[in-house]
Amino acid sequence: MKKKRPFIQDPSATAAFAALRDLPLPRAAHAPRGDKLHAVVIGGGTGAPVSIRTLLSLGVETSAVVAMADDGGSTGLLREEADVTPPGDVRKCILAMAADPKDPLTRAFKYRFPIANNHSLGNLMLVALEDACGSFPEAISVCEHMLDARGHVYPSTLTHVTLAAKTRGGELLEGQAVACHSDIALSRVILRGQGSIEPYAPALEAIRAADLIVLGPGSLFTSIIPNLLVPGVVEAIRESKGATVFVCGLADVQGETLRLSAREHVEALLDHGMRGLL
Repeated sequence: MKKKRPFIQDPSATAAFAALRDLPLPRAAHAPRGDKLHAVVIGGGTGAPVSIRTLLSLGVETSAVVAMADDGGSTGLLREEADVTPPGDVRKCILAMAADPKDPLTRAFKYRFPIANNHSLGNLMLVALEDACGSFPEAISVCEHMLDARGHVYPSTLTHVTLAAKTRGGELLEGQAVACHSDIALSRVILRGQGSIEPYAPALEAIRAADLIVLGPGSLFTSIIPNLLVPGVVEAIRESKGATVFVCGLADVQGETLRLSAREHVEALLDHGMRGLL
């Protein structure tokens, strides 16, 4: 009988990434001569990596600002058991920036271990490094160095936050994982913090300095909008001289935006602070 492997490779966004590798994408054509465009992707861990990979393939210097409300899967278990900063979405964005997807260390970061509550090695590394280094940003920096990342990932906040959502039927849902699997489209979400929610200052600085700000693709209410709810993020977008673009998913497979049109996606962003900025 074939021996069962003690780990599996995390399949998240693998197919989407593979499709990008062979595309004849043009290089950034509108950057000033001798300079590069600077882009910031704002989102979560499923859609944001697709924009990151695409922008990097275009020769655009790319950073990411990532939501910190994730409480599902491996991340949810780690938050519940160790009260850590949620690592999952950050891990996925760092992996999207890795210089060599085939590098053994990059591949190992994706490994999930059924023998250890299906935690990914990348999640465990970020959690362990947060403790060893004394801060989550330093843990991110070490992982970026290990994977030779071609950009920087910034948490939108270091405050431990949770998400609450109201459906279009008036029901209140508690938690990001519950909200994203709603049977009815959501209408509004709010962030709750352990104390006042403070923005991560380097994330705001990256947004202000960007030539291009990209929202999405990804889960509208549970990955993209939670960043906009962090105090200071919308103001930083307003202060930026760059254009802000929303990448709306072509196919919806989540209940949180069930049957919403592209216009309704945009209206949700406008209702959560982006009026006049998109």
